[in-house]
Amino acid sequence: MRIVVTDDLKEILNIAVSVTGYKYKYDTVKNIRASIDFSEYLFLTEETTTESSGSDTPTFISTAVYVGETYTTVKSYNDSGSIYVYARGVIEFLDGSVGWNAEKKKVTYNGVVLDITTVVYDGCAYVPIRELAAALGYEVSYDSETKSVKLSTG
Repeated sequence: MRIVVTDDLKEILNIAVSVTGYKYKYDTVKNIRASIDFSEYLFLTEETTTESSGSDTPTFISTAVYVGETYTTVKSYNDSGSIYVYARGVIEFLDGSVGWNAEKKKVTYNGVVLDITTVVYDGCAYVPIRELAAALGYEVSYDSETKSVKLSTG
């Protein structure tokens, strides 16, 4: 199923979803009250993944991503010194709207396709934190002792 949301004829969300839950009941005047749960549907093909220099399946860890004093922890992995992070986790932490452009097989930020390396594992998009930060106007510093990333405007 596809959900399309517009505002004044401008498309602000266009996302493919799959139904994960459906509940309904009748109220006192026999109207149907329903709730539907969705999850984002990613169109995965062989072209969706980018070759990585490591093994086929990376070893995932949790990485703290800081902006100022606030932080979130996201699933990540290291590929030859580049930290790949779960794109949705970081973009939503930055109060952005994340999406997927199936045609270009790239992550979107507030509706704009990010022309950065994108790797998909188990239906989740991962991107190099330095590329993502640069595309969003942030500088990156990495603390190897705490295994955390700090984003700053600069």
